[in-house]
Amino acid sequence: MNNHKVDSTFQEYIDNFNMILPEASFEPFETYRLKNTELLWVNKALLSKYGIKGTIDEIEKFLLDEYSYVSSDYTISNRLDVDDKKIFLADCYGSRHEVCHGGSARCGFDGRFQVKGVGITPLLSQNMSKTHSNGKLFIDEAISEAIWGEICHKHLPLVQ
Repeated sequence: MNNHKVDSTFQEYIDNFNMILPEASFEPFETYRLKNTELLWVNKALLSKYGIKGTIDEIEKFLLDEYSYVSSDYTISNRLDVDDKKIFLADCYGSRHEVCHGGSARCGFDGRFQVKGVGITPLLSQNMSKTHSNGKLFIDEAISEAIWGEICHKHLPLVQ
């Protein structure tokens, strides 16, 4: 059984964020390994900036090992390895009651990367339409977001 608890590296990231954001800014939730996943695209330059280096096979294995997790209601149970759990954090913003959202309703953060389409998080709004409440990210949205991410990264760099 491979239980991904909050390890020291993860805790270090959380501690760093707690210097900026209070613990109440995040809602932890359990995810389970999704079987038979695959990658469509890897941004090697971005991963290199994060210190993740290796052959494309090594990088793909790392990404699949660390990020092929979804919430329990994402799919039918035989597609999940319920013995392999990982804690992600949903970032809180808004409200689950009066505003349309309580925060990241389909994104999970593990201290290094945010995964979009991870399934429903505890921050799903009570008044969300069914088409926006399944927690999934469809391939056309993923491709569009990857393209826009690259455009924004090139033309709107974060200044620190």
